[in-house]
Amino acid sequence: TLSEDTMLTSSATSEDVAAGVKDEYGAVYSSDGLRLLSMSNFDIETYAIKQGVKVVCDWAFCNCQNLKSIDIPNSVELIGKNAFEKCNMLMQISLPNSIKEIDTGAFRSCESLRHISIPNGISTIESDTFRGCISLRSVELPNSVTVIESGAFSNCKMLRNISLPNSIEVIN
Repeated sequence: TLSEDTMLTSSATSEDVAAGVKDEYGAVYSSDGLRLLSMSNFDIETYAIKQGVKVVCDWAFCNCQNLKSIDIPNSVELIGKNAFEKCNMLMQISLPNSIKEIDTGAFRSCESLRHISIPNGISTIESDTFRGCISLRSVELPNSVTVIESGAFSNCKMLRNISLPNSIEVIN
């Protein structure tokens, strides 16, 4: 869930998707435009999420194996569970400072991802967030990070550079 005032969930049911609005690229948004529910076009290579979206829902881009570039607007506050899992061609992603939470497994098995800069405001790197990102070489963590959950960087074989800020209290 998100902030108390909006209470938007990252969980998208089949009913949500059926009632959603599909754009010309195959992305399905909630009727209020606040949540990106799913991407039905698994062959898409580049995509820009619409401005105003606050939540990229669980598994929204999962298995979009040709996705090379994603533009996330500064309105997004939450990236759901496994949202970009198995986006094998995704090499780089810019995360805006508006993001307050990146859920479990969000970038799991993004095999081409090479660098990630976590936005300030994120306090926890959830379990399995970057598991299997076999090309990930460097990670920038802000001073807001206090917890790194178990398996967050598991099987990141190429990881050579990660600076742990003094704010870190727990590494599971």
